[in-house]
Amino acid sequence: MIMKRFFNKEMQVRRQFQYPPYYYLALINISHDNHVEAVKVANEAANIIATHTTGNCQLMGPTPSPMLRIKDRYRYQCMLKYKRREDVDQALESVLNHFQKQINKSQLQLTIDLEPYHFM
Repeated sequence: MIMKRFFNKEMQVRRQFQYPPYYYLALINISHDNHVEAVKVANEAANIIATHTTGNCQLMGPTPSPMLRIKDRYRYQCMLKYKRREDVDQALESVLNHFQKQINKSQLQLTIDLEPYHFM
């Protein structure tokens, strides 16, 4: 009985604040050995996402990752909440295309985790 009440309350909160399983999440991780570059890329990625999504998505960030620096690399992230995958596909593809040359030539690492398991 207690578990059922807990479950029902949790599902109510998740629906109200638009979290899984009612909405989906995408986590965009940006990592660079230069702190200024990491911030610049994170802001640029957030702007690209904002211009390629509609009101059906909610962009949170960019923010420093919970552990800002690991192995001399600075890490930032953006979180995207969405109801339907097609609402974010173009935005995420645009981010990858925009930074592809930097990913190949410089110290930039950019990953997109659809339905992330953890946020570190």
